Amino acid sequence: MKIAKILFSIFFAVAIAVHIKDVIDGNGKDLLWHCYYFVTYGICWAMIFSKNKWSYLIFSVSAIFPLITHIYYGYQHFPLLDLLFWICVIVFFTLTFGVLWLKRKNH
Repeated sequence: MKIAKILFSIFFAVAIAVHIKDVIDGNGKDLLWHCYYFVTYGICWAMIFSKNKWSYLIFSVSAIFPLITHIYYGYQHFPLLDLLFWICVIVFFTLTFGVLWLKRKNH
């Protein structure tokens, strides 16, 4: 169980750092767009360590925004099979695994 928490922590730290870098570099998206990622990833990350019986539900709701956006971007980049496509695949599976892991942990 500790290894899963470590891997989730690495994932969320990198995901948040990528969006911080995008804000600093000014990649074309506004700050509010990146704030949605900061908040949703932050809540998901906190729920990994939460003892709250609702952590599974809170994680699931918070994961909706990044999950949908990465499915959308992954679909756009599927014909290219470029780096962004594979990042989207990693995000999709990590968030999905997080939902399943928390469900098993809380029940």
